[in-house]
Order: sequence, then structure tokens, then C-alpha cells
Amino acid sequence: MVKTRLLTVVLMSIAALLGEGDVRASEVVSFEGAVQGELRRERSRSIDLAQVNVASAAELADYFWRRQPISDFSFGQSGADSASLSLLEAADLRDQYVYQLMSKLGSIAGYKAGLTSPAAQARFGVDHPLRGVLLQDMMLESGATVPASFGARPLFEADLIVRVSDAAINQAETSEEALAALDAVIPFIELPDLMFGPNANLDAASLTAVNVGARLGVMGTAIPIDATEEWMTALGNIQVEILDESGAILAEGNSSALLGHPLEVVLWLRDDLKRSGQCLRPGDLLSLGSITAPTPVSDIQILQARYQGLRQNDPVDVVVTFD
Repeated sequence: MVKTRLLTVVLMSIAALLGEGDVRASEVVSFEGAVQGELRRERSRSIDLAQVNVASAAELADYFWRRQPISDFSFGQSGADSASLSLLEAADLRDQYVYQLMSKLGSIAGYKAGLTSPAAQARFGVDHPLRGVLLQDMMLESGATVPASFGARPLFEADLIVRVSDAAINQAETSEEALAALDAVIPFIELPDLMFGPNANLDAASLTAVNVGARLGVMGTAIPIDATEEWMTALGNIQVEILDESGAILAEGNSSALLGHPLEVVLWLRDDLKRSGQCLRPGDLLSLGSITAPTPVSDIQILQARYQGLRQNDPVDVVVTFD
């Protein structure tokens, strides 16, 4: 009511300034009623959307636990698909979906960024990355054994994690200041799950809704880092190879694929959290995106990611076995 009264005063003031101070009371009442009606419709839509997202989140979680590909998902709306969701609505659905998963996968361990290369963004029709949430029991140690069918559409990729050490990262204005608020870099094989079937119309909203495919990941040894020019350079030029059990190279890439430099992804994640009223905390793990292209697991038995540039001249390896 306060908003509509204010709008009424504004309307009458404008009319007076234009020399039309004799605005009829009926016109004002009609305008006020229209605004109130629109506000009521918006409130009703928000309530309906919240109800839809709760139902949709539960349905998504059911697909997650059953490891079945999503082939025809209406996001809780008859005849609707992800194209009817904005990215903001998809982010709200993601948050409720993650809440459903927390009952079995534990609390928030950190965050992940997807679509951190121009090619990946172009494929999904956006000009920015997407944010997901990492939960405690998604994070495994190097040497872990996981089912080859760990997801509906199981993939692997070389990734990179950094660990937040100081809440000052939330005020960092430069990459150097962001680096000063980190205390470790961790080589990381992400094991994402695309979830949707191969014929699904996958877009940025649907990828956001399923938490950017977060399922599992295997972490190597945490390597301490310092806020030095040497580390700034090293982080931007990490070379990675992924090998199978025979030693054959399956994929390779460089950390420059991560928005040009991994710390650019750190700042983007920080800013995206800020836009939703959240912040980074000491201990948060930040998964910075695909260094190598996401690849189906298929019949691989042992996967080894070898990182060059994290420890002087010695490579750092991360290993996962599929059964």
C-alpha cells in the first residue's frame, strides 16, 4: 500500500508540473488499483514458483540418487522445459536441489565454476561461467575407487582447486589480493554427471538447475601457496595430462583455459556469490573449471592426472580407479 500511495503522489506531482493538476480522482484510483493488482500477481507468481521449485528439486534429487538420465523433465510445470526458466529461477532451483542432497552428502565444502572457457560458454549461449555447490561427501582423496557408472552420464576432466584462507578475499580488488587470501592449490580430477539424456535440450538454465553437474571429485595433495609473483605465474601455466592404465594420454590442457588465469575464476565465483547475498569463508574449496574437455568414462579402469608446474620440476599425480 505504501508503494502504491507513493506512486500515486508521483503521478499527481508529474501531472501538476505538466500543467494538468486537475487529474481526476477516478483516474488516480484506477492507476492505484492496477498497480496493486500487478503486485498481487507478482507475489502469487513468487509463491507458485517456490512451490514448483520444491517439487522440482525433489524430482531432480530422485534422478540423482537413482543415477538415471533425465529425458523429459518439466521443472514442475506442465508442458514446460528449462527454456521457460530464467537463469535466476534456475539458480533458485539449484539451491533447493542442493538442499535436498545435503541430507546424505553433508554440508557445503565449497563451490565450482563451469563454462570457464569461451567455447563452452558459446555452446550454452552465455557469456559467463555458471556456479555450482560442492558438498563434503562429493570430495574424495587420490587413490579412491568409484563405480564406473557413478552417474547417469559419468564424465571425467582435469580441474584445479584452491582453498580460501582469509575472508578478506571478499574485498579483494585484484588477482594479487585474491592470491593473498588463498593458502593451497589442489590438483583435482572432477567426476561430473551431466544427468540429462543425450537427446535432451541442454541449455545454461538446465545445467545450472542440476548444480552444474557436480557429483564427485578426487583431490590430490594440497600444495601450500604464497602471495608471490612466482606463484602468480605458476598458477597461470599448469600443464596437465590425463592417462589411462596403459599410460596412453587421453586428454591434455593448460590452466590458462580457466578464464585466461585461475584467479580470474576465483574472483568471478566471489562476485557471483556476492550477487546472491553470500560470501566466501576460510576453508572453502573452489573448483575452477575444466582444464581438459569433459570426457565419458566408458571402459577406463584407472585414470591418472599428471600436473606439471605445481612443485618445481616434479609432477603431481591424482589417481582414481573405476570398478
